[in-house]
Amino acid sequence: MLAKFISYVPAIIGVLSIALFVYLNNPKSSINRTFALSNVFATLWLFFFFFFYTTDDSDSALWFLRLGLVFSQLMILYFFYFTLSFPYKSKISDVTKWVLSI
Repeated sequence: MLAKFISYVPAIIGVLSIALFVYLNNPKSSINRTFALSNVFATLWLFFFFFFYTTDDSDSALWFLRLGLVFSQLMILYFFYFTLSFPYKSKISDVTKWVLSI
């Protein structure tokens, strides 16, 4: 239990602090917003997997696993949107973006 706590909690705090730092640096920038949102989803992913590994109830563990998998998919989607705008705007059409995100 202590090893899981030591491995997950600093990672959760670190990823969340990076998200807050990037967002508060320039909240109006779409690049900063998408990067911060992808980091928030990574934080939620770590958070739910931490509870999945530490809970004793099998029903709760299954729900934490499912929530962790949902946020991992959202993290990938927002990282895709981030790569379309960083370091410069992509010239891909909106239809192609939607098809690739599906």
